[in-house]
Amino acid sequence: MLEVKDITITFRDFFLPPVSFSLERGKSLSIMGPSGIGKTTLLKILLGFLMPDSGKILLNGRDITYLKPQKRGMAIVTQDPLLFPHLSVEKNVAFGITPYVKDKVKRAREIMELVRIPHLFGRMPRTLSGGEKQRVALARALFINPEILLLDEPFSSLDEELRNILRDEVLNLQKKFGFTMILVTHNKEEAYYMGDRVMFMPYSRQP
Repeated sequence: MLEVKDITITFRDFFLPPVSFSLERGKSLSIMGPSGIGKTTLLKILLGFLMPDSGKILLNGRDITYLKPQKRGMAIVTQDPLLFPHLSVEKNVAFGITPYVKDKVKRAREIMELVRIPHLFGRMPRTLSGGEKQRVALARALFINPEILLLDEPFSSLDEELRNILRDEVLNLQKKFGFTMILVTHNKEEAYYMGDRVMFMPYSRQP
């Protein structure tokens, strides 16, 4: 489904050496490596937020290397939920660019039920706990029905019990929706628990 071929990027004093991997539909890949190696940069390239210097990204055989982000069918959940403080939970969840969704409120309620936060519908982000904010961020990502869900250390700021609960729920949602998943994490146990495959990115300076 997803093929990444020799993707590289250089900016300022940072260099991402060629990265290649492939991932089948419905499978998950965990990416590990030291801080500063470029794990988050790689996710930004996959999303279309950064353009690589070289290499290709193929999705279902189609070259999407320079495609606009909203046309890639991907969504991301990061360590910081990045919720809009002036919007209610419902409006945060329904913020995704989804012209095909006729009833966004109904869709938002359905997704919130699945991530177990229907009671937060009218709440504001400032009133939420850390775990609740991450559930809202997850609901917002799933709202657009992504083919690929990217997770950039979304559980790292949570306590161990809540982290374990949320990662199990994400795996259950993956089985339900069938999306492909890429997780960036520093937690070795988490990487092997959530990933069908694990990729390690070693540190490399620009030659």
